[in-house]
Amino acid sequence: MVVKKFDKKWTSTITVSNRNEIRGYILDVDENDQSKLLVFFRPTFEEELNDSGNGFKTVIPRSLVKRALFTCHGHPLSGHAGRSTLDRAKHLYYWPRMDRDVRHYVNSCVHCQTYKPSQQKKCAAPYTPHNMTTPWEVMCTDLMGPKPASRRQYKWILVIIDQCTKFVELYPLTTVTTSKITIV
Repeated sequence: MVVKKFDKKWTSTITVSNRNEIRGYILDVDENDQSKLLVFFRPTFEEELNDSGNGFKTVIPRSLVKRALFTCHGHPLSGHAGRSTLDRAKHLYYWPRMDRDVRHYVNSCVHCQTYKPSQQKKCAAPYTPHNMTTPWEVMCTDLMGPKPASRRQYKWILVIIDQCTKFVELYPLTTVTTSKITIV
């Protein structure tokens, strides 16, 4: 792994054989103390080359991870990209446990949890008509009421809808009993 490192006013390039050797630089850097800050690294491990691109990346210390995540996901110009936030972060930055941090940041984003499609109400399934050939072959019925009594003491309305033509018939009822409904 090829690494460029700040050392006071000079930038030096070092070669590291193991990722664990750079961990101390990344985890223990104060954001105001750049004397130990690792600036770029170029991954040489095959799995890192495949999913993070083939260029030098800015190594983000633990103290700056939230800022980097904000620029990749939470900034108004970043668009709350969801899953592609990880791709954007891997294209620009590197820090240990990046996958876990990005997943946690996106899952805890208030804006995404409020507005992403899985949080919205589900719509009813689209209506699929039955194979109807003639009117009044399939009917739907419902009762509305009780309503305030009319002059003739009607309190209920029997609603019958023809599914083929969508024709609606309404029948007023004084009482709701099966014998009354079957007569209609």
